[in-house]
Amino acid sequence: MPVVSQVEAAGLLPPLQKWGRGDLTVAANPGSANPPQSPFCKGGSGLSCPRRGFTLVELLVALAIFSVMSVVAYRGLNAVLETREHLMADNRKWRELAVFFAQMKEGVANAVDRPVRDSGDLLAPAFLGKPDAVGENDAQLIFTRMGFPGQHSPLGDMQRFGYRLRDRNIELLVWPVLDQAPHTRPTVSMALGHVSSFAVRYLDDKGVWQAKWPVIGQNDVLPRAVEVRLGLESGEQVTRVFAP
Repeated sequence: MPVVSQVEAAGLLPPLQKWGRGDLTVAANPGSANPPQSPFCKGGSGLSCPRRGFTLVELLVALAIFSVMSVVAYRGLNAVLETREHLMADNRKWRELAVFFAQMKEGVANAVDRPVRDSGDLLAPAFLGKPDAVGENDAQLIFTRMGFPGQHSPLGDMQRFGYRLRDRNIELLVWPVLDQAPHTRPTVSMALGHVSSFAVRYLDDKGVWQAKWPVIGQNDVLPRAVEVRLGLESGEQVTRVFAP
């Protein structure tokens, strides 16, 4: 005869029923709409069914997909950053080039007929151009220009300017005085960087471009026009024409 506890006999607990083989027993509730299910069920729900997690294969597939997406996203971001850097460098290059040509145009436009005495006590023409610069205090293009408007001495006085190419940089030379003493030295500053070539031509009164100025046998003090050709390290060739 089965043994029934005093609690079950009193009607406080539902009777126990056996499920399948073995000693596993689950309390049966005859009045419940959802009868109890075996803990080994596959399609049920609720606390009676075990919760299924991810398998190792599924985790490996998810990690592989995440890795591929990460690599694609990194390459895309890197391409955007490189493009942005190239655009900024290109904008900076053309901005510096525009400033250089504006300063050079302003200087050539204010050139005047004022010969000077150089450091060797020789008379130098007001406007001097040659293919190459010789020495530390020489330049390819040298001229006397008016002072800056609205400025007092020395900026308001006439000045001696020069331009030359050295170490892939266009340098601006400014002499402190027009008529120089034996040890007078110009102030040298960089006007434009990353330049591979610098050539200047001068238009004479006959409409012929000359590589040097002044032209032997002609009495022109200033050229009718000045052509400046720059070759940049990035490969571009830029030409500008100024009129004194």
